[in-house]
Amino acid sequence: MDESFINSDSYIPLYEQVRLQLMEQITSGTWDDGSPLPSETKLAERFGVSRITIRQAVAEIARKGFLYKKQGKGTFVRVPDVYQLVGGAHSFLKNAEGMGSIPRTELAASEWKAAELPVAEKLHIPAGEQTLFIRLLRYMDEELVGWQEIHTSPEIGSLVDLDELIKLQSLSLMLRVKGKWVVETRVEQGARLAGKKDVAFLHCPDQGPILYSTFEEYGPGGTIYCWSEAAFRADKFKWIFKVGGT
Repeated sequence: MDESFINSDSYIPLYEQVRLQLMEQITSGTWDDGSPLPSETKLAERFGVSRITIRQAVAEIARKGFLYKKQGKGTFVRVPDVYQLVGGAHSFLKNAEGMGSIPRTELAASEWKAAELPVAEKLHIPAGEQTLFIRLLRYMDEELVGWQEIHTSPEIGSLVDLDELIKLQSLSLMLRVKGKWVVETRVEQGARLAGKKDVAFLHCPDQGPILYSTFEEYGPGGTIYCWSEAAFRADKFKWIFKVGGT
């Protein structure tokens, strides 16, 4: 197992440092699905922190669905899909398959551009720094149903293989090929009325129903990989969630 490094002088709380490192190991396959997590005592010794700190980190990981407890037996690893979220799972591929449709992704635009302030703040970089911008169009059974715009950090942008991205239809899966694992995905989802961009890209009715998502994807140590937004025609697409119990 890889060594663990905890920086007691960091502004990042100790439990958060532990959580991020454990999440990296879970998502990178250090433990198989269903494997027992080392005991609090062993983890505390390994990280050089208190059992209370370990307990706090483990509780947070369990809340996100990556660990579960068996009464009297301990804590076990659950390795969900890369898009597993609190309360369910969401991805274009899985939603399309859940609807019985064949998904396809088309590259509509790709360019390096200076990050404007809102994007720079999301990526934690100075405004004006060059980032890779990608626009994707999403199809189900060859019918256009959605668009997605991705703003990558400079480091991640230099690794993007556009052909592989379109083949896998997922930035997270493409990054795995490059040895970069998304440790955490933070998502906001909702519904709104179609705006000018939706009408232009999707040829949908003005003010028609739209489902939207914004994503922040993080690597080890809390490093942000990308920020993206997506929109789908609510008359052509729906979110399908799966909720797992123990």
